[in-house]
Amino acid sequence: MKRKINHCFASALYQGRIKSDMKQQAVADFLGRTKRWYQKIESGESEPDLNDTLRLMAKFQINEFTSLCRTVFNEI
Repeated sequence: MKRKINHCFASALYQGRIKSDMKQQAVADFLGRTKRWYQKIESGESEPDLNDTLRLMAKFQINEFTSLCRTVFNEI
């Protein structure tokens, strides 16, 4: 289940970044992190801490996981 939620969030980040016309390096710079760190987050390999999660959600206007990942949350 956790892996599915990570994948869902990673997908939302990717979509938000592309919609915002940002490169991975620009997002990493925004967070004060390395590009490799952000790549791991966006691939679902790692997960950000709460502070970074909230900053990313605000940056990419990720307001509702249910609209993005309805199938994941139907299984919870």
